[in-house]
Amino acid sequence: MGNQPSFQTSSNPVNDRGGALLKGPSAFARALRGRPWGLGSKRRHLPNTKPPLLLNESANQQTVDNNVKFPLKGIKVGYLRSLQGRVKNEWTVYDICKEFVIPVTIESKLSYCEWLDKSSPPSLSDSSSSSIKARADIFVSYAWKYTWGQLLEAFEKLDDSTAVWLDVFVVNQHQASEVNLDEWLETFSGAIKSIGKVLFIFAPWRCPTPVTRAWCVFEILTTLQTDVHREIVVPKSELETLLISIVNGELGGAQGNEVMNMLRDINVMRAQAYKEEDRRVIMEKIKQRGVIDVNNVVLLPIKQWYLEAVKLAVNERTQPFSMERGNAYEALYGFEELLGKPVEGLEAAEKALECWERCGAPLPKMLAGHHLVGTALSVQGDWNGAGERFEKCIEQGRDGVLPAEQYIQILQQYCSVLIYRNQLDEAVSLGSQALEMSKQHFGDTDSRLADSASTLGALLKSVNRVDEAKTLFELALDVYKKTLGEDHPRISMALTNLAVTMKLGGDCDGAIKLYEESLFITKRVMGDDHVELASIYNNIASAYLTKGDVHAAYENGNKAYVMWNRVLGPEHQMTVMANQVM
Repeated sequence: MGNQPSFQTSSNPVNDRGGALLKGPSAFARALRGRPWGLGSKRRHLPNTKPPLLLNESANQQTVDNNVKFPLKGIKVGYLRSLQGRVKNEWTVYDICKEFVIPVTIESKLSYCEWLDKSSPPSLSDSSSSSIKARADIFVSYAWKYTWGQLLEAFEKLDDSTAVWLDVFVVNQHQASEVNLDEWLETFSGAIKSIGKVLFIFAPWRCPTPVTRAWCVFEILTTLQTDVHREIVVPKSELETLLISIVNGELGGAQGNEVMNMLRDINVMRAQAYKEEDRRVIMEKIKQRGVIDVNNVVLLPIKQWYLEAVKLAVNERTQPFSMERGNAYEALYGFEELLGKPVEGLEAAEKALECWERCGAPLPKMLAGHHLVGTALSVQGDWNGAGERFEKCIEQGRDGVLPAEQYIQILQQYCSVLIYRNQLDEAVSLGSQALEMSKQHFGDTDSRLADSASTLGALLKSVNRVDEAKTLFELALDVYKKTLGEDHPRISMALTNLAVTMKLGGDCDGAIKLYEESLFITKRVMGDDHVELASIYNNIASAYLTKGDVHAAYENGNKAYVMWNRVLGPEHQMTVMANQVM
């Protein structure tokens, strides 16, 4: 797509360990299910794993046994461009439906494409026959809150003759008949396979709409498992602001940034739909597809797209060894790490530091570069190399030279170095300093205080100061609940930490209760198949074994083994260990 990041995927169906992305309820779904056009939120569709359905060529529709129909017509991009003036750039798709599509088709009660195909209104310069194709060239996945201007920007590199499937035009917006959702969901995979290409419109870049709607999650997952070409495109104005943010340093930092934090924290299995029953059915369909770790599968293409956008900024928006190129390399480090590529991450971190050194960057930026390299080295287990970088940052970054949040993080990371060096007392002392700074700068109701308390608690546990550790884990749990809600992944982590100290203190029943609460939250947040559940089952088994309940220990240990074996494979060290214990 021209100057868009080059990430595309060809016809490679995703297996049950593969990956993907998106969000938003569908206008097509609303039309088929009789939902008023103005009540949903986005457009999306979904499939099952059954073979593609037969197409009724004469009707230009895909049908299933209960006559659920999927219209395949496409409207040409050239015709859409000709609507400028009649359709305002600032209108959302909701507005377009209400102010343009519905009024134009009110008498005929047809879809806009059907109306255009059957009439040649004198007010339109194009002949209707040249504006519609019987089958679209591209299925477009987008959100109804996008504006007309954003859609046209996303189509900028498409030829006038390309026909796109846009539900607001293709689907009959007057239709009110109810259709069985289970049966209708089966039509999507066959339809997109027939069309052959899916274009995901991705906006806003800071937190793309598509990752929070059940319809979209299913739609993306299906596309990834179907043998079709797929591509992500961002409206030109969105892409431009993203590239500017990258070179200005807004997407960098070893402590992460809003985009990386969003990609880490989002859980697509908690995506919503306009109707709760729709959401329930869709999520059940997702589970039936047998995909392991749906969250990572759905988010992987988004992460890859961001990575390519950062590379575009490095190569086309910055000069060699400039501050801006260093900023872009800093962002590149973050996304390489997010994608599990530590070698590439270290290379990007070192290039960022080199750029800042050669352009004479100010001290805080130089120390940020050392922090970046130290973090990358620690990921690879080079604790001595990481320690040298962290020591430089601690020595030169005190007294406000570095932002408090970054300085506290460096102190916490250096604790890991001290543990590696077996300097446990020094690690505890430094962890205590980080906690006191957190109390000073963040207050008692900030999750960053809980992070510091958790870090120090872990250090105290490692030196057998269990009671002190327990007090800190209780503090962390209380703060996390106040700041993050009752079912955040960090709540589960805090419960596990506290359970460990209770077990060490001899309260196995209390530990088991906390582990089970952690298990409940993890299932609700991550789904029933997330690998983290295996670790919790293993912890429960250990507590029961300590208590002397061999039967319950075996039952939970076996659950851990089965899950590790299925998700990680029989050769993984966790699977082997669990099998030996069993």
